[in-house]
Amino acid sequence: MVSEGWTSHGCARATPAFDDVAAERDPTDDGTLTVALASPPPLPGRDAGDEPPADVTRQAHKRRLRDQNAAKVRTLVRLTGLSHQKVNLELNRRVGLLTVGQATVAQLEQRVRAADEWLRRL
Repeated sequence: MVSEGWTSHGCARATPAFDDVAAERDPTDDGTLTVALASPPPLPGRDAGDEPPADVTRQAHKRRLRDQNAAKVRTLVRLTGLSHQKVNLELNRRVGLLTVGQATVAQLEQRVRAADEWLRRL
C-alpha cells in the first residue's frame, strides 16, 4: 500500500505507509500478548476476605447474620424502650453502615458484636 504525501510545492509524492514496512518476525512468536491484570474490586456488599464457613453459601451466611441482628434489635427494643428505628440507627452508626441490606459480612458480624456489647452494658 502506498499513501500520498504532499510536497512543499503542492505536488503529490508517493511515500510508504506503515504497513508496507517489512518487520522481521521471531518465528517462535505466536502473536499473542499476555497481560497481567490486577484483582477486581470486591462486589458491592462484600469486602475482601468475606468468606462464609466452608459448608455455607455466602448468601445463607449473610441471611443468618441478618436474622441474628434482627433478634438482637428486638431484644434491645424490649429492654431499652427505644424504637426499632433508633436501635437500628445506633447500631448502624457504630459500624459505619447506612443499611443492613448493603452490609458486608464483616459489617454484619461487627453489628452483632456491637449489639452484644450494648446488651452487656444494660
